[in-house]
Amino acid sequence: MNKERLITSFYKEVVLPVTRRQCEQTHNSVLWTLEKLQKSEFILDFLRETFNLEDNGLKVEFLGVELRNRFLLAAGMDKDARVLPALACFGMGGIEAGSFTLQPREDNLLVGEEILPEGRIMKVKRIERFSDGTVINWMGFPGVGTAKAVENLNKNREKVGIPVGVNLAVSPGLVEDEEKKKDLRHSLELVYPAKPEWLTLNVSCPNVMETARNKKMKEAEMLIAFFAETSKELGRQFGFRIPRLIKIGPDMEREEIGRIVETAKLFNCDGIVATNTTIDRTGIREKYAHIRQGGLSGPRLFEKSLRTVHDVSVFNHMCGKKLVIIACGGIDDIKKWRQMQGYGADLCQVLTGFVFGGPYFFKKMCRDDLNPWLRR
Repeated sequence: MNKERLITSFYKEVVLPVTRRQCEQTHNSVLWTLEKLQKSEFILDFLRETFNLEDNGLKVEFLGVELRNRFLLAAGMDKDARVLPALACFGMGGIEAGSFTLQPREDNLLVGEEILPEGRIMKVKRIERFSDGTVINWMGFPGVGTAKAVENLNKNREKVGIPVGVNLAVSPGLVEDEEKKKDLRHSLELVYPAKPEWLTLNVSCPNVMETARNKKMKEAEMLIAFFAETSKELGRQFGFRIPRLIKIGPDMEREEIGRIVETAKLFNCDGIVATNTTIDRTGIREKYAHIRQGGLSGPRLFEKSLRTVHDVSVFNHMCGKKLVIIACGGIDDIKKWRQMQGYGADLCQVLTGFVFGGPYFFKKMCRDDLNPWLRR
């Protein structure tokens, strides 16, 4: 425990402040380092022994798959399935890779210069990380494309050791519905033979979807229906079924959430991931209110995600099959996870909390989950 405290303290007090102004470079450097480290079984064994907590009391069943714990790594950390074996050593119960898009894509361009309230000019980056745990991400859907990402997934799969899901999204820039369907279908045809433990359709990325609300909702419903029907067809073709989840955003109205849940049930989907990041800047401090583009994550997202989980749960109990609910957004300790559980969440996905919590984050969540004094 002393070693854990020392490493965590060093990470939070030294590593995070030093790397705050170079978030993108740091992220890329971490992925590059993990990619090199995972070539050694000795290093992977050392990481597993250091950062994992194995206990039968933590195990849960998720759509026919056994997880070693209910805390999953959310999509966004490993967009191209490059470092799954290394990431799996840090104690999570499963990993969602992606988002995969059919077309290879570079990061969003830098959004230029912004004038701060005090008149200074600031170059806006594609990732901004703040000391209070907030991250604003304007990366978009950078990636190598579904074909190459699936190649990475197949190459790394045997060494991962925990369940892996794949998050899919339509390639940005497509306008016509038929183009979007064709794009999504091709991605599904590439991913399905790899047999991920689940598939998640991302209909909520705040970095690329800037359409009017009603049009956006109709598009989401159309894509959910097509995703479910195409997955069903591929399941018959390959002889196995992969569970289907829908990832939604935190900025939806209650009626819109109801429409998504109803559509997911109608087309026999299995769960909802709530939520992605938020474009809402209401009530946030001026020092990052000027960054108007991109999705905000961290503690300030929690209340919006909690409300969304609650609304999903309400509609989930109205009629039809019960969907699995995965809470995601602002969860950085066991108390916040307990709140999500109380509002109907079955599992938890974390990304920003892991970034700020450090390498022992998932181990601590598991230890706290076993603590009877911290249980509901």
